[in-house]
Amino acid sequence: MKVAAAVGFDSHCSVLENYKRNNTRPVTFKGTPEYLNLTNDNIENYDRLSNGSYLDIHDDAFAPKNKDIRNHNLSFLDEIILTKDKRAFMEHYKKVTKFPDLRAVSLNIENEFVRSLRAVTGEFNDYKYDVIAAGYDGTCSVGKGMALPGSDLDKAFVILRGDAAKIWGEGKDEEIVANFKNRLWFLTDQRVLSYNHDTSFPTIMTINQVKDYIERLNGVTKSVKLDPDRMSRNVREEYLDLIRASEFNINVAGLLPKRKYDDSLHALNKENVKNFAYFIESVRDGKKLITSQIFEELVKQIENSDFYRFSNVAQMQAMKNAVSSGREQKNKIILRQTLKEDFNSWNTAKQFEFIKTLIKYSCEDESDFMQYFSNDRNIREKYKPLLGLLCYGDSEKRLNPRFDISTDHIDIYLKESEKTPLFQGFNRGVMWIESQKRSVIEDVLLHVDKLRKTELFKFLSKVQAPIPYFSDIPDNFGIIGYFTKNGRRIIERTLR
Repeated sequence: MKVAAAVGFDSHCSVLENYKRNNTRPVTFKGTPEYLNLTNDNIENYDRLSNGSYLDIHDDAFAPKNKDIRNHNLSFLDEIILTKDKRAFMEHYKKVTKFPDLRAVSLNIENEFVRSLRAVTGEFNDYKYDVIAAGYDGTCSVGKGMALPGSDLDKAFVILRGDAAKIWGEGKDEEIVANFKNRLWFLTDQRVLSYNHDTSFPTIMTINQVKDYIERLNGVTKSVKLDPDRMSRNVREEYLDLIRASEFNINVAGLLPKRKYDDSLHALNKENVKNFAYFIESVRDGKKLITSQIFEELVKQIENSDFYRFSNVAQMQAMKNAVSSGREQKNKIILRQTLKEDFNSWNTAKQFEFIKTLIKYSCEDESDFMQYFSNDRNIREKYKPLLGLLCYGDSEKRLNPRFDISTDHIDIYLKESEKTPLFQGFNRGVMWIESQKRSVIEDVLLHVDKLRKTELFKFLSKVQAPIPYFSDIPDNFGIIGYFTKNGRRIIERTLR
């Protein structure tokens, strides 16, 4: 086996042979969920949910039928009526997930992560796919031993050996990572460890890619003049004030262009450096489930870079200190401490309703028993201004904006209360942006991949807009020989 030694790995975990996929189609969590052919055997139906394609929740806003598909796939749960059938189903659920012992559930999730990585590496049987390190944010519910079945691993990372001689292009590290991700999706039991949307999927990089990123970032961070003692203190101690904690990253982001439509594929930009921050902080401060001598040598080569030392978007060190000192104790975690006893005291009907909730909540489709799921600090809302600064240089901008979708247009809210209408142009391949502001036109382009998932813009290949005020034309746009009804010139850009 070509995976380095793992901590806490259950050697009896077997590969789910029934759910292997031998084809190399794209990673399905970026597509549409599939209908499940339900049978009369409810346990068989549940076992088939190990394939995440049946519970995919990526971009529900652009494909409303996704939720209908999931409702169909989970409808068998509502057909379990008899008490004896409920008990039989719950016994099988407990065997698969280790519920209601949350410490055992958490260890089961860690073991599934390592098992699935081993399974992928074993399938390729190629040194380039060796996993030299893997881990996650140990301050999340799994790390605390308080996870519920179907949880993801916060900020999980995987480092592959890769090809020592190559980084980019076909047959090189970029392709190695894509191949590994594809197989990992299909070989992970999604009932135990959920990857049902792309933000929950581990960040995967090769040794060369990590070195390349750090080397290019060193050229940027040398221009950031900040007090190293204050930056180190932020990493150790600051977890409540997200903006102050991320002072280093905000300053680095200020020196970078916006996302991929603004620069070449491999250039540093705000979005991918934000993502790299989560990765490098997990490497630095996360809980390691797989480690190796090669990984330790890699860390030695990069640990003196400012980005490795001072990046603090995830705040893992500060959070660990806050937890150990008793400053960070979430109500849901407190409630979960007695969940095993509470669950065992409930009658069969309530126990079964709770398990149904757990299965559905992995898709965020449930609202019952919310006290066991809700975060006290509403951390998603608190992170929005920081993500706006990191990815736009503007705390009011939203990394994941709201979209109001109609049959003939889409309103995108790049800020909470400011909408920009988007219309189909003179043919199905053209999108018209109703704005004369350069910054708005540029920011709409950051969401082209999402817009292409809608029926209105699925053939999108060109973007047009009225020429901005003061003729401040965005990069890669040109003026064409047409005018708007009120006489303004029209600009156009062809998309990749």
